[in-house]
Amino acid sequence: MSIAEVVHEGQRWELQLKGAGRTPFSRQFDGRAVLRSSVREFLASECMHALGVPTTRALSLVASDSERVSRPWYPPPQESSKAAVRPPHPPSCLVEEKTAVLCRCAPSFLRVGHVELLVMRDSAVSVLEDNSKEKQELEELIWHVVEREYPHLLEKQLAFPDLVATMFEEFVQRQAFLTSEWLRVGYVQGNMNSDNCLLGGRTLDYGPFAFMESFDRDFQPFTSDIFGTYAFARQPLAAKTNAATLASALLAAFGAEGSGIFGGGKLQSRTALRLKGQLQASVEGFSEHFRSAHRDSCRRKLGLASWDEDTNDLWNDLLDLMQATQADFTVLFRLLSGVVVLPLAELARAFPDEKLDSDAEDAWQSWLERFLYARTQQ
Repeated sequence: MSIAEVVHEGQRWELQLKGAGRTPFSRQFDGRAVLRSSVREFLASECMHALGVPTTRALSLVASDSERVSRPWYPPPQESSKAAVRPPHPPSCLVEEKTAVLCRCAPSFLRVGHVELLVMRDSAVSVLEDNSKEKQELEELIWHVVEREYPHLLEKQLAFPDLVATMFEEFVQRQAFLTSEWLRVGYVQGNMNSDNCLLGGRTLDYGPFAFMESFDRDFQPFTSDIFGTYAFARQPLAAKTNAATLASALLAAFGAEGSGIFGGGKLQSRTALRLKGQLQASVEGFSEHFRSAHRDSCRRKLGLASWDEDTNDLWNDLLDLMQATQADFTVLFRLLSGVVVLPLAELARAFPDEKLDSDAEDAWQSWLERFLYARTQQ
């Protein structure tokens, strides 16, 4: 629920309440948020900001002393268990929980899903004709996106098709950078559908998210994602898919008819044909933008000055070792950050039970020697 817009030091901020109750968009739900998830979002969003990851911010959190709601959660762990380990399935036990209202803020909360929904809602009109109400609404939304998230483009006084292409290219670059930042800090969004993808390139809606502990390329905290579509290492592909979704929706403003940005549908003008090529090129360029940003963050995590094939091999071998030995993602890099001459025993805190078998010790010792050599060469 958006409640206000304020301007601070020249930057416009939109304020939203999450958990304030039913709205026309609540569907069959009660619109309430529980204290547990609200505290998670408050802390996580501010943590991400402090880590330098583009994100929405948390302004305030107010808990209710009286109102409670029932939510699915997990039963308490058995007394005999040493630790509470969450089962790998959705919660099914109804639990009474305190409610809370979180106020979050961002320059805008405009999402890929907003543009996509407008086009889908008008899908009864096979082609958005010139001067039609549907096309006018879509164009107005695109202008609004530019004004809120890409206002610097207005100074270029571009023709509308060129404005759309330029805005989309910058969106792709922002998404590629954002996804690389998630991988840098071990963050998994959980549910990366288009409704959770901000057009401004920020992290949004801290729901089924998690920060990875033991390194696992397939780590996915969202238990409803049984196929791991949005797992840790698959997040770049999911972000690229969202970019393609936005491109298809934007193309509808120019009379496109067909099955998406890479489909074979009809185009109503040369302008639309040219724009489709530009949008396709931007979508395909996502991978290189991501690789560039990701390599830079990997280089910095290793404390190296440059990236080459040897560095690439060093990084990939490190990930394989971390996966095989269940190394703690955050703890390991913290320990490596201070390495000069480091006995393997000093890395023990990064591994389960703080120990490794002899083969794993040999593999890690070999990798450490390569790592230290790479440091001395730069």
